[in-house]
Amino acid sequence: FQKIFRITNRELEVTVLIVSGLTYKDISNKLLISERTVERHLTNIYNKLGIGNKIELYRIAGEYSLIL
Repeated sequence: FQKIFRITNRELEVTVLIVSGLTYKDISNKLLISERTVERHLTNIYNKLGIGNKIELYRIAGEYSLIL
């Protein structure tokens, strides 16, 4: 997944946490970053995957077994 889409380690962390159901606030607290930074990572992830919403992110994450 990471190599195919050129996802950084941090973007992978954010992806896994998003599809695990955490909110931006939860993720920002867990990773010690701002909510705005979480949003920015998510925008970058969407761009790299060529998607536009969380539903598509869940689908792709499921295809690559990122959903726990």
